[in-house]
This record gives sequence, C-alpha cells and structure tokens, in this order.
Amino acid sequence: MTIKPGPALLIVTLVIGTLILGAGCSKEDRALPKWYDPLRDAESDLQIAVKLAQQAEKRVLMVVGGDWCKWCHFLRDFWNLHSDINGYVHDHYVLLKVNFSPDNKNEVFLSKYPEIRSYPHINILDANGALLHSQDTAVLESGQSYDPVIMKEFLRKWSGRE
Repeated sequence: MTIKPGPALLIVTLVIGTLILGAGCSKEDRALPKWYDPLRDAESDLQIAVKLAQQAEKRVLMVVGGDWCKWCHFLRDFWNLHSDINGYVHDHYVLLKVNFSPDNKNEVFLSKYPEIRSYPHINILDANGALLHSQDTAVLESGQSYDPVIMKEFLRKWSGRE
C-alpha cells in the first residue's frame, strides 16, 4: 500500500509531531505562557509555576514585559541565540512570562512585587513563590542585546544551585 501525500497525511504528521514535542513536558508546563499574553491570569500562572518549581527543585524566573516592548523581543532572541544560556534557564528555573501592557497591566498581581521602572523586568522567586530578587534588565544589556557573560553570572548567582 502506498501513502499518497495529501491533507490526511499532513494532519497525521502534525498530530504525531505535536505528541512527540509535548512528550517531555508536563500538562502544567505546556499551560504556562510562552509569550506575554494579556488574556492570561498571572496569579493562576504563578501557582502553576510554583508547583512545577517545587516538583523539579527549581526557582521561578518571572519575566514581566509585553509584545510592545522591543527589549522583551531582544531578550527572547538572545536566549534563542545562546542555547547554553537558554538551556541553563530551563535546567534551573521555571520560566514565567507575565504581561504588562495597556490591555492588561496586571496591577493587582504586580503590586506584590517591587516597583518596575523598565521592561522587561525579572523577578526571581523561590520554589514557594517568595521573592528573592528583583532585577532591572538594563544592567544585563550590551548594545542592542544582552551580555552573555553578565547574563550567565546573573542566572548562576540566583539559581540556588551554585
């Protein structure tokens, strides 16, 4: 029997690919936002992140920003470009993206944390969700990106592992 290319084969391929990609992630991990979403409930996302952090003995790396923020895009691109740093983040932290935008400022949620003066902003939380450190990302910048040496040092310092 020969399988002919067509819509059915494409659907089967997409379903199998989705199952393979999702196999290493828990349901909760897939439930966390991969980008800043104004429709998300930040408090619910934090509870998921804390649960995952406790299970994996990690800390929570909360990044506050929005689609409007060019430095938020630079940070995403930086982590994608530096696979060693991206790997370190995922090995030592549960990454939580929290939206701040005109559509949803998350004022009640963010009022529990130190004032944010620029975006993106990083809060490091322990596995129980307690704030350990609040970081303006400007000190991590270099040119139109971030400095790999400074970023690695920052992430290592607050990982609780080294």
